[in-house]
Amino acid sequence: MKKLLGATSGLATCALFLATGAEAGTGPLEGAYAGMDIGYGQTLYQGSNRGTTASETYTQDFGSYNEPRPGGFAGYGKAFGNWFVAPEFKIQTDNDATLEVHPSVSNTFSLRQEFTYGGGLRLGYLARRDTLVYVRGDYLRSRFKLKFTGDGTNDTRTLDGWDAGIGTELAVGSGFSVRGEYLWSQFETFTRPTNSYEPSIGMARLGVAYHFGIDDTTVQNEKPVDFGGFYVGLQSGYGDASAKELMSDQRQNDTFYYSRPAHGFTGGLYAGYGWMPGRVYIGGEAEANLDGYEMKEDVADGTRNRWGMNYTYGASLRGGYRITNTALLYGRVGAVRSGVEYKSNRGRHSEEELWGLRMGVGMEIAMTDKVMVRGEYTHTAYEKMTYLDANGQPDELAPRENLFRVGIAYKF
Repeated sequence: MKKLLGATSGLATCALFLATGAEAGTGPLEGAYAGMDIGYGQTLYQGSNRGTTASETYTQDFGSYNEPRPGGFAGYGKAFGNWFVAPEFKIQTDNDATLEVHPSVSNTFSLRQEFTYGGGLRLGYLARRDTLVYVRGDYLRSRFKLKFTGDGTNDTRTLDGWDAGIGTELAVGSGFSVRGEYLWSQFETFTRPTNSYEPSIGMARLGVAYHFGIDDTTVQNEKPVDFGGFYVGLQSGYGDASAKELMSDQRQNDTFYYSRPAHGFTGGLYAGYGWMPGRVYIGGEAEANLDGYEMKEDVADGTRNRWGMNYTYGASLRGGYRITNTALLYGRVGAVRSGVEYKSNRGRHSEEELWGLRMGVGMEIAMTDKVMVRGEYTHTAYEKMTYLDANGQPDELAPRENLFRVGIAYKF
């Protein structure tokens, strides 16, 4: 598998350098390009520990702190009719996104992701001359560093991985384009004698690119779309909610924090109303969703602990700007209520509705005068929930959610 991934990356990189020597493309997204992008979120870890007793042997979901992940990319795009192919190389800093267990009186454990690079292909369809919808896959290399003060461990490794995802790119004139994409990345396991950690990341990324040698006359000339009015829609997505939990260990007279993320799919309805004075958009929107987020902790002594989010409802204000005749770039801010639940097969169960502040950015594209499709990223900060864990010890969590969704709406 490593050889296959390596060969794929090598072919993509060779194709990139060969292609950049060719003439500029004829469409606004064709030819050589380079750009910068950014994402925000956490690295998830499927962890396992092999202890000397059943209570110390377990598998559990862990997570790093949420961090911005800036990066850069370069590639070459070519259209074949409405079909589009683009080999691409990319690199990003992971800003030392750190999984950390930081006890107050004993030892500190940390596992951080430092940077990632790789290459692959984007394959897509030009819905319009200036509007690309695509899927992508890449071979990746990423550096991780593990430290444990208890035995002086300082272990740095570069792990192989891959990503796959979906995105859209829109030419906005003067050779520039904007893009938004969601990628799921998976890396090989960081294995140690008594424990192991398998990293993965689900992250939305926003970027700007410059396409060399593009003539502005190649950009679309469709009539401007009015995004205002009343609309209803369906949406679905995937997200993760980190919880920096306070844990207590009376055996060592210690308390400490670490992140235990719940993640999964979500889906629901939204409805709203917007008004467009010129190219500016102002509106309000309500939403209701069913959430399937879950964190798992399975201990060899039979203990099964879970926390998750079951549903969300709320409302937001949206403000945006029509960047082309058929595309709206927008931001949102609002309040939501989510059902959060902790349960253990040891007889402990807590459930609360928590308030959250939701903020995000998105892009909406008019497929017709009445049908709108969108992709958006939101981050939600929730209030604190206090409960007793499986051992009857006090615990608390305050979820921080990263969510990517796609939606389709009908405007009346």
